[in-house]
Amino acid sequence: MSIEYEFITYEDKIEIVEAQARGLESEHFTMSLIEPSPFQNADAHAQWKSQMTNLEAAIIRVREMMDIVISKSGRDLDLVNDEYLLKMREEE
Repeated sequence: MSIEYEFITYEDKIEIVEAQARGLESEHFTMSLIEPSPFQNADAHAQWKSQMTNLEAAIIRVREMMDIVISKSGRDLDLVNDEYLLKMREEE
């Protein structure tokens, strides 16, 4: 599915991807502050570790998307695969 965006500009797209990256990094930092003890609560630590792994994967995907968005010219940006963006959002 390819959508031609009429109401957001190239600059808007950069801001959106940067905001998503900032949010994911903030969430990762926050989670790193509250790591449960693997010895006192193994289940909670396993869940925390899973969340951290998912966040790290999402951060990597957003950084890749940021490289794509920033490297494209404004008119070529609509060629970015919208399904990739949707998949990223669904996996968060």
